[in-house]
Formats: sequence, structure tokens, C-alpha cells
Amino acid sequence: MKRLVLYKNALVSSLVLASAFLAAPIPPFSTVALFAAKDAAHAGDGVSAGIDNKLKPAVAGKLTFDEKLVSGLQAGERAGIIRHGALTSDRKTITVLTVEKYENGSNASEAPPRSRIAIFDGAKVLPVTEFGEYIEALEVRDLDGDGILEAVFATRSGMKRLLEVSALKFDRNSGSGAFAFRFLFRSEGVADGKFDIVNGAKGELPGLLIGGFLNAPGASEPHVEFTYTYSYNNDPKKPRLALVKKFTTAPKTISQEYEYAYMYLLEGNRAEAARRLGRLCESLKNTKSQNNLQILRACEDALKACEKAN
Repeated sequence: MKRLVLYKNALVSSLVLASAFLAAPIPPFSTVALFAAKDAAHAGDGVSAGIDNKLKPAVAGKLTFDEKLVSGLQAGERAGIIRHGALTSDRKTITVLTVEKYENGSNASEAPPRSRIAIFDGAKVLPVTEFGEYIEALEVRDLDGDGILEAVFATRSGMKRLLEVSALKFDRNSGSGAFAFRFLFRSEGVADGKFDIVNGAKGELPGLLIGGFLNAPGASEPHVEFTYTYSYNNDPKKPRLALVKKFTTAPKTISQEYEYAYMYLLEGNRAEAARRLGRLCESLKNTKSQNNLQILRACEDALKACEKAN
């Protein structure tokens, strides 16, 4: 999965890491053909056009479910997390799973395996995504209230342990039996992030919780902690999971005050960010502390970014 880059200024690398808790915009809904296992090695963009994946009955005989599933994997692959549910409009139970593979001679003692999302139709394993970052969580929940479950999964990677959360919506052609999928939601990467799905109150849809620590450039620990809640909106023009609630710990240190101001910059509220950053720069201009001098320089850089954008 390609990471979406949302910020185009001098602070871009820091912004991508720290602003990752904001959900990335989802392109207009378009159903994408699910690529077949035999073509997975050649599907460079994760999509193979013209593939018609007809469902087949389970392998005959006395094989258990696990044995049937393993027989559908390729050499060097193993099943990871397995979930079952009504993921398509025909309401038939489907198995969705993560498939894991170690590459280039690596093993569990060195790094986590590469992962992909796949569907098991009872006879074969059909890849959905390409092998990418390790998928550490997979759940099936109805996020948009249509009675059909979505596959919600979280990947984690890199030195910063960036967490990304995605929700896939599936469909199946009633004639050919071919699967298709589209992304209902994709977040940006969150450094050392956390993720959960919570039930809504009576009559409300489930929500996705994505949180972590701001860790703005130049800030010192402890960092400001945040938790954002996303829930599906019913806007026919832009149906998607939208931010409905946010929680941020109150700043208690100069560094956290700076991060709190920086958060407004990430959210696009540059006027409030500039006001808070300017006040901090004024209060720190005569500081002798090395830590505060570092924060002062970071505040000045962020303030310049505000002014440049305006």
C-alpha cells in the first residue's frame, strides 16, 4: 500500500510522521478487480484487469478447514490472522485472512514477515493486496451500517513503528462469482500508534479509534498524547469514515505547549497555530536553557511554515 503524502513544505518529513493521525482522504469510490493468485506475482499495482475469479466448491474428501486453507497457499507462505463473516451483499460467510511470508532469507528473529490480505473461498486463496508491511490486526465489522461487514486491518513498520489502519469493502458479481474490493478508509501512519474498534451507542455505528503521540520536530518527552475517533457519515456526496471526536492530553510543559500549537498547524488551523507559536517564541526569546532553546528554534521554524503557507 502506497503511503499518501499530504504535506508539501520544508517540514514534509516531520509532518508525515507527526500528522499521521489524520485520516488520509479517500478517492471517489471505484470498485477494483480482485487479482487472482496465479497472477499475483505479475500484478505490480495490486490489480489484475480481466480476472474472473469464480467460486469453486471446497475440496472433496476428509480434509479439515485448516488443511484446505494450507493447500491453497504458495510455497513459503503461511496463514496469519483468520476471520469469517458476511463480507458481500449475498450475505454468504467468507473467510478473510492475512498471509505472511519471510523474504530474502529473513526470519522471525530478525524482522516481522511481509503480509497481505487474502480471501479463502473454500478451494483457493485469492490475494487481495500485495505483500507489504506486517499486518498486526485484522477484524470484520460493519462500519457503514449496511449490514455487510468490512475487513479492518492495521499494519506496522519501520524504526518509528508507523501504524496504518485501513478498511476494505468487498463485493461479488452474482453471475461470475468474481470478487471486487475498495478502500472505505485509510489512515496515515502514526508513530507508535494504537488502534481499536468501539461499539457506538444505541443507534450509532461503530467507531475506529486511532491514537498515539505527536512527537513534533524538536520536542522532548513526554509527548502530547491524542486519540481520534472516526465514524461513518451518510453524506451521499462523500460517504466515508470521518473524524467525529478527538481527545488530546492537556499540555503541562513548554515542550508540550509547543506540540499542542504544532497540532493546530497539522490540522490546517494556521491562524491558531501561529497565535500559539508566536506567544511561545516571545516567552522563550530570553531563555538560557538548552532544551528551551531547542524548542524555541522549533517554534520559529513552525511559525515560518505558518507564514509561508499564508
